[in-house]
Amino acid sequence: MSRRRRSSGQATTEFAIVGAVFLTLLIGMIEFSAAMYSYDFVSYAASQTARYAMVRGSTSTSPATASQLQTYAQSLATGLNTANLSTTAAWTPNNQPGSLVKVTVQYKFQFVGGLFPSATFPFTDTVQMRIAR
Repeated sequence: MSRRRRSSGQATTEFAIVGAVFLTLLIGMIEFSAAMYSYDFVSYAASQTARYAMVRGSTSTSPATASQLQTYAQSLATGLNTANLSTTAAWTPNNQPGSLVKVTVQYKFQFVGGLFPSATFPFTDTVQMRIAR
């Protein structure tokens, strides 16, 4: 009987070790997926915000401003903390058709699962386009 008790205690210990490793890997995969989503979003938001600015030059009925571009990029953020999202825009030489608009989007990604509690990773992308109208 004592042999059987030791065996069941051994199985419980093995399950606890394997379960902890499995949960750590699972949480790590979820965190990595969230980081990849954030990275992809930054690229998408930069290109879409630059397109938004490209068709809203000074001759447009509603020319784009830097604050409008920030609001537009934040409206694209689904499932992300918009407080960690920043957008900057620069027009070279101005907002006239034929000029260039350069949009930079940055998102500061923070892990939430507890594996890296204080780590912050800044994802940045810059897109430059010629103003059409």
